[in-house]
Amino acid sequence: MTRRKPLPTFVAVGRITSPHGWRGAVRVEPHTDFPERFRELRTVHVALPAGRRELKIQEVKGQGRFLLVKFVEINSLEEAEALRGAWVEIPRGATRPLPADHYYVYELIDLPVYTEEGAFLGYVEEVLRTGSNDVYLVRDQEQGKEILLPATKEVVRSVDLEKGEIRVRLLPGLGE
Repeated sequence: MTRRKPLPTFVAVGRITSPHGWRGAVRVEPHTDFPERFRELRTVHVALPAGRRELKIQEVKGQGRFLLVKFVEINSLEEAEALRGAWVEIPRGATRPLPADHYYVYELIDLPVYTEEGAFLGYVEEVLRTGSNDVYLVRDQEQGKEILLPATKEVVRSVDLEKGEIRVRLLPGLGE
């Protein structure tokens, strides 16, 4: 089995939560491990119901856990309001390289998961962020089974993006 869907062309790095001020700035909640990256970006894509729109970044300021972003093309409260709820995205190829054995969530979603012995467990549907380690939500829709797998070296034995699969060791209690 292989990945159910192809890798996305664009990767979300934030979500616009609201307008900020009357000059067209917006408040962005970062969805990235590299929020400082917004200061380096020149353009982003904003995913709207009507389609994706490329916008040039004019200015970025920090505001607690949020960022205030001013786009060149957005110059009024009304224009900024139209962006509320939109995802801020970058091309997949513009993501930063990660250290060995670290993966972006989009790389893991829809990968098939097998035990070390080769038994199919399902596909990664979600990666849950916890305080200590991530947890992979793996679902086999045909069997109606769901399993939560901690993303630790003891459980996740290999992630092979070239082959498109994850191999795991089920510790006692995990497969029940």
